Amino acid sequence: ARWWKALTMAVLNWMLDYLTLVVALVAVGAKPRVSLVLLAFGASAVLGMIPITPGGLGFVEVGLTGILTVSGIPADSAALATLTYRLFQFWLPIPAGLLAYMLFRRRYGKLSELPLAGGV
Repeated sequence: ARWWKALTMAVLNWMLDYLTLVVALVAVGAKPRVSLVLLAFGASAVLGMIPITPGGLGFVEVGLTGILTVSGIPADSAALATLTYRLFQFWLPIPAGLLAYMLFRRRYGKLSELPLAGGV
């Protein structure tokens, strides 16, 4: 059951993403309530899905900072934690993706040279 493995990895990805936000908050000295951070995390995920900018760039940061501030985190800590979180969640995976793409191209060549699924 390949879907089970994919589902497990997706849930693990969301959990680690949430923990990244919690760790960022603790690292800046905030004392977050995990339930409110979970609410802010969910809202920021929804903001990231709105197709105005790639990855919700800008909207996620403003929305997440605002929600964290409303939930009791000082504004400066919320802003710093949000930027730290987005560094790990959005920006650092980009070079990793580029490296994966280059390794893929080295191993398999151009996409047009790959056989199509089902032998078509």
